Amino acid sequence: MAAIDIGIKVVSDSSRGSGTTRVNKDNPANLTGKITTIDIEVKSGGVTGLIVAIFENVGGNNLTARSAQLIGDLAEGLHEGISVDLDVVAGDYIGSYHVSGYLWGNGGAGAGEWYLDGDHTECVSETFSAWTNVTYLWGDGAEPGAGGSRGFIIG
Repeated sequence: MAAIDIGIKVVSDSSRGSGTTRVNKDNPANLTGKITTIDIEVKSGGVTGLIVAIFENVGGNNLTARSAQLIGDLAEGLHEGISVDLDVVAGDYIGSYHVSGYLWGNGGAGAGEWYLDGDHTECVSETFSAWTNVTYLWGDGAEPGAGGSRGFIIG
């Protein structure tokens, strides 16, 4: 099985606020399969209601969520190797939503991100806005030879 990677490795820089779905444009998935772990860094005070999702770009700034998983509340600090079970297809993007708190990100780094106020981790062909900032979120996994379904693990 080949290794899958998606998103950007975590580097503490600037913060990304809550209440918005953010999808990282950098480093789309290199293969089809499963994302099994994620790395994310939480700024001081922690976050609540964190959901991580995989998105397909269905044209322009229109995205459809392929799979999502509720991570929940995380304390301040770097969280590496959080277990997830997310379907991914080569070319997909990783994103997140959280209710409160701040994640680490970067202003003006790389390809930027798509964003849309509210929780859109189960959206179908929704139009996001593009921005130069990016939230650091990294995922990896393995290519089991199957994929492409839509799977949601919320709650």
